[in-house]
Amino acid sequence: MEIRDKEKLVKLLEHWRDSVLKTPKSEHYDLSNESWWYEHLKEINNLISELEKTKDEKEIREILKKLFRHRGEKLIFASQAGIIPSFIENCAEEHLLMLKDIILDVKRSDEFKRKWIDEFYSELEKWNPDGVQKFRGLKGILSNIFGELFGKLHIQEYPIMNSCSRRFLEKLFEFDKYDYNGFYQAFEKLKEIYLKEVGRLNEYIPTNIEIDMMFNYFDKDEEGKRVFNEILKGALKMSKYEQKSKTEPSQNYWIEIGGPPSKDFIGKFLWAPKAPQWKLFEEIQKDDVVYHYVTLKGPKEYREKFVGKSKVKERAREIGKDELVRVMRNIDESWEEFFEGWENYDTFYLVELYDYREFKKPVSKDEVGFNPPQKYFIRAQPEIVEKIERLTSAQKEPKIDEKTREEIDSLLTSKKQIILYGPPGTGKTWLARKFIESETGDDREYYEFVTFHPSYSYEEFVEGLKPVPAENGVKFFVEDGIFKRMAIKAMCGILKNQKDYPEISKIADNLLEKLKEIERGITENSILEECNKLKKELWTNLISLDEEILKSLFKGSDQAPKFYLIIDEINRGDISKIFGELITLLEADKRLGGENQIIVTLPYSKEPFAVPPNLYIIGTMNTADRSIALIDIALRRRFGFIELMPDYGILERVLLESNILEDEEVKEIRKLAINALKALNERIKREYDRDHQIGHSYLFKLKEAVDKNSTLTTLKFIWYHEILPLLQEYFYDSPDKLEKVLNGRFVEVGDSYFEFKEVEGNDFLAELKGVAESGEQA
Repeated sequence: MEIRDKEKLVKLLEHWRDSVLKTPKSEHYDLSNESWWYEHLKEINNLISELEKTKDEKEIREILKKLFRHRGEKLIFASQAGIIPSFIENCAEEHLLMLKDIILDVKRSDEFKRKWIDEFYSELEKWNPDGVQKFRGLKGILSNIFGELFGKLHIQEYPIMNSCSRRFLEKLFEFDKYDYNGFYQAFEKLKEIYLKEVGRLNEYIPTNIEIDMMFNYFDKDEEGKRVFNEILKGALKMSKYEQKSKTEPSQNYWIEIGGPPSKDFIGKFLWAPKAPQWKLFEEIQKDDVVYHYVTLKGPKEYREKFVGKSKVKERAREIGKDELVRVMRNIDESWEEFFEGWENYDTFYLVELYDYREFKKPVSKDEVGFNPPQKYFIRAQPEIVEKIERLTSAQKEPKIDEKTREEIDSLLTSKKQIILYGPPGTGKTWLARKFIESETGDDREYYEFVTFHPSYSYEEFVEGLKPVPAENGVKFFVEDGIFKRMAIKAMCGILKNQKDYPEISKIADNLLEKLKEIERGITENSILEECNKLKKELWTNLISLDEEILKSLFKGSDQAPKFYLIIDEINRGDISKIFGELITLLEADKRLGGENQIIVTLPYSKEPFAVPPNLYIIGTMNTADRSIALIDIALRRRFGFIELMPDYGILERVLLESNILEDEEVKEIRKLAINALKALNERIKREYDRDHQIGHSYLFKLKEAVDKNSTLTTLKFIWYHEILPLLQEYFYDSPDKLEKVLNGRFVEVGDSYFEFKEVEGNDFLAELKGVAESGEQA
């Protein structure tokens, strides 16, 4: 696996080494010989040993409660979900035994299994379907829990994967967020560099534990976080917005045809006996591309499919049989799967691979037109490479370009809230989501999404009264809206790290935990009451401070976690009614810590309220619904605005540019679609206005089409079911203008009506060419 910025990693490692040598033990790590880390491991192993021995339901429940406790001294730090202790406390015996079996399998297994997460999720869903449905991040939390538990039970061989360790590695390596195998590859690469640059800081502590403590230091220690953010600032940008380089002309393309015992073997090594029939291995060059095809002998779900591709790290080297066995057993200690007849050789070629990229959807041999020969390793023919790349190109996730990211970041920093506006289909919501996902690591703890509509109200957005059943009928309590919740979370995100005011820090930390439980669907009265009590205590402490001291708590909050609220279709709601008096508080200088800081009293709860400096709002606005000129002047003054218009350059890059040849007929149809959209929008601007153009994203579906027939079918669907209905809405009362916009194509216009004509095949393309023509139909 390739590292993005080794130099910056080395600087981090050097800082860590110097910190430990100076102070071997701190709040967030302990490399002394009496490390508390061992006590955690010992207790976890003891609990699971007890779990193995007992069949008593009460004892099982008590053991699991201790293992998954989420208050006090946690054993599994990822166990932040209150729904899990609640499940253990209240679920039926059959669900409890299923969890026991899963935990014991984690202990006994020599590989991480995704099925643990799926099975436990299924049990939680059976027990509390409504709670699980509301709990959007549950699978991610379960991935962290089992990644941490598996690592702690197998710490000599495997690392601990939780949000703390993953956040560190994601800055330097590329892997899927909850993929343990990808995480493991990144960890092993880091470990290799760690041992070279730092060495063992305590020979009695396993290296995997040392590195995990380092993750903890850079994630939680104030000095560690500061250094981490400072050193990795450039690497972070690179990791989120790096552009994939085009294929070098000198690269060779190869296909590995094998039946590995598990997917863990794929993308790590190529090997074959040193014999005349395998001299092909001597032609392999550094950075060559290898496609991995799995035969009928491989894992069932991958059979007769291309599952991914990787690159060659170095040219083939010659090794002995014993060394080959050792290399393979590093992947699987029980390995003994020589290919038939190969066990008789003493010398082998070995090629190390890197940058393995698993295809999100494996590609079958029939899709590619590949007839695998009875060989292990062959050159890939250009037409096979072309087909694989074309079929998998649609799986690649688009990224925000650096210029756009910097524009959003800069405007948010100065204004604190922005609106992305433009015609439909210009990527406003996509851009808002992608920006926030990249900034937060797609951690839903730090962002929320809401859509405004005409009936959306202050009571839903800020706070309102909610009826609940009571002994004597109904009683009302004040329910916090999404904006108020996010503001309190962001405020607590700053205050929980205040060392000068430990009481405030403790209250903020506890309140943050309660808010997380409520968001996860745990809404018992006791939780709500405790949350309200903590809010009252927090504000009582804050308001008792001198105003300048209070401001100082929120100044210099650049290192505090950032929280985001996406408001989709912000112009469809009544802004004055939804924000009410709080619209003033959005301004940077009116926020907590600002020069003109304002704290108000809310009408329902009578609680104090203010907006913290680390809460950012991104709104989206469809100009076809409402012009920006009609937006409330109070909103326009307080928000920054970024216009997004149809971008044909993006379309050309996505649909036409490639590092390999495309089917020419497909390219021509795509070009025609782009030209038709350009001409259509020019006429819309002339006959209506620029705010009602058709956005480029409508044509993105074409990238999934792989041949002429599928391209035509997809384009026809886009045209008849998405673009023409939009034009019908725009020009419902103006059939003559509609005819002009379409250049006399696809439509029949009468005295007081119009009808769309549906045409097929080449006739459809001919009509589309008429739309794309620059002149007007006579």
